[in-house]
Amino acid sequence: MAIDYAELKAGNREAAQALADARSARHLTSRRKREEASAERADEGARRRRKAMSDREAEAFLSRRLHIKMPEGDRPRTRSRTPRKLFTRMVAQMLKGTVGVTNARGPDGRHSIHFAFTARGFGSKNGRRWRAGEAERAALYSVREEALEGGELGWWSNVADDRNELVAHYRASEALEAKDRANANIYLVEVIALPAELTAEQRRQAVKRICRQLERLGLAYTVGIHLPDAAGDQRNFHLHLVYSMRPCQRVAPYEWQFAVTKRTEINTPAGIMQRRCAVVVAINETLREAGIDKRYTPLSNRDRGMAQPIRGKVGQQATWAARRLAAADDRHASLLILQDQLRQVSTGLVDAAKWLGSAGAIVRRRCLGMAIKLSDAEAIMPSPAALKAKMRDHLERQMSVADQATRAARAKLTPARSAVSQRLTSMRHDLGATAGASELANRREVLGTHLAGMRSHTVQTVADIATWVAAIPQHPIAIGHDTGRTVGGDRTSSTDGETFVTPTPPPSPTVGEMQAARHQAALRRQREIYDEALAMLRRKRGRVWLDADGRYDIDDADLPTRERGVWQRLKSTVKAQSDLADLHTAQQQSVRMRVVDMDAVEQATGVSALPSATVPLDPTIPEAEPASRPDDLFPVATATKQRGVFAQAESVDSEQARARPKGRDKDQTPAIPQKSEHER
Repeated sequence: MAIDYAELKAGNREAAQALADARSARHLTSRRKREEASAERADEGARRRRKAMSDREAEAFLSRRLHIKMPEGDRPRTRSRTPRKLFTRMVAQMLKGTVGVTNARGPDGRHSIHFAFTARGFGSKNGRRWRAGEAERAALYSVREEALEGGELGWWSNVADDRNELVAHYRASEALEAKDRANANIYLVEVIALPAELTAEQRRQAVKRICRQLERLGLAYTVGIHLPDAAGDQRNFHLHLVYSMRPCQRVAPYEWQFAVTKRTEINTPAGIMQRRCAVVVAINETLREAGIDKRYTPLSNRDRGMAQPIRGKVGQQATWAARRLAAADDRHASLLILQDQLRQVSTGLVDAAKWLGSAGAIVRRRCLGMAIKLSDAEAIMPSPAALKAKMRDHLERQMSVADQATRAARAKLTPARSAVSQRLTSMRHDLGATAGASELANRREVLGTHLAGMRSHTVQTVADIATWVAAIPQHPIAIGHDTGRTVGGDRTSSTDGETFVTPTPPPSPTVGEMQAARHQAALRRQREIYDEALAMLRRKRGRVWLDADGRYDIDDADLPTRERGVWQRLKSTVKAQSDLADLHTAQQQSVRMRVVDMDAVEQATGVSALPSATVPLDPTIPEAEPASRPDDLFPVATATKQRGVFAQAESVDSEQARARPKGRDKDQTPAIPQKSEHER
């Protein structure tokens, strides 16, 4: 539109109309927009109301539950352990795994997470087709005993307390899903790698954090923390998580409440990524608490701009094929080693056979030579008559030697008896000449008693020797053919006109008699060791004291090991306490005699014998009377003990002990001068 300025200034109707039309159009546009916005707001409100209503309806549907209880007769009873056919592979047992060394990080400094997500249901065709009971087998595989870390601590479930109830739950879940859809999903499996840097307790804590999202959604899950496979990387601690998209709650043993709807948003790309992020957050939080500088990322290598690994993902089938080939190679190598060993064994057996053949030939030659020597010996063997004569001469020489020894013993004992008598007379004369006090008279009496005992002992010893010599048979012994006659229980034989009696050998002892004899010998040996220990203690002159129980004791540290052991076992017996009491009394009397002798010296010379006061007796140690000495410390028969010189000497010692005055010991008697070799 062309308008002149003058016309515009004067007022142009066309221009005014054009402006008015534009203004009206603008107002109409604004009104239309307001109306559309108002309509949109109304539609949004209606949409929101519809959405809220649908959410309430969905919530109502989700809140509806189906109560399922498995009766006693339908419960599984043979699932206390996982069947070995579900997991046993001989290849894994034959191969030995290694420890990897790779620890690669991405450009962002984080590690990739191994997160395998698998959904299985009636319509599953990927890998293998669905089979009835697959859910319970998957759960049992996850909680098998041989693979769990920490034993029974390595698995748990929020719908079962044991494996029987776990199998019952998945059977009920599979039966319920069969009523829903023909291609319904039954369970989901997540296999998640856990950090090897964590401890077993820390890995269990990380798994509990991973399961928190499932607990908030009310889903039923089963956890199994596995150790690394024997044939794989020994850092491969991993988690098997089996759960269902249908919410479920355990009410009682073998009773559950299932929801009528599912959480299908989990089995979507967004839901899987959400689960992957939740796993990474749980593991990173556990690593942070453990103070480990290692973090994971939920992104894949492609999203992070990293190149794909050269090897790539091999897959389960290829992995097991490679392991079978490696196992076959190891077995072939083992067979080669075994073949080499068998070859060496066969060579050794052949060599041994050759050596045995040569050794057999040598043995045969030696046996032949010995046979020849035996035949020569039989040819030169003397006659029986010569052997009898030779044995008769030998026995006669032995009897002659015994007679000479008897005569020599009697010839030596006669002057010994006279020497003892002379010595006794001389000592009595010396004591009578030097003693003037009552104490010397007491000593003379004790010495006389001791010498009388020695004389009695000597006489008895001589009589025993004479009896033993007289018991030796004086008749000659001949060797000849037995006539077979019996006289008074003995066998009679005659040779060349001579008749002699062969004493009948005593009967063989029984087992009980042999055991009793061994017991008596052991007791006699124990008594000998005890007497040696007591003699050592007397020579040591150790101090005797009373312990807290009122028993006598003595320091036995200087005794040898054997004597100390026997003394420790027998020191509480009546005989040992009696001997210790006598030794204690002798020590007390020795101290008193020492004091009396010193007083006598002081009175005779006028000079004090001690630089200080005399040593008083210990008031805490009572003066014990000589205890009654039992016949024997050990349970040895009296008849056995009375046979021989040892029993007679023991009786003489007992008589001397009873004849000794109270408070005196045989160690306190005056010292007897030793005789010379000629006098003995």
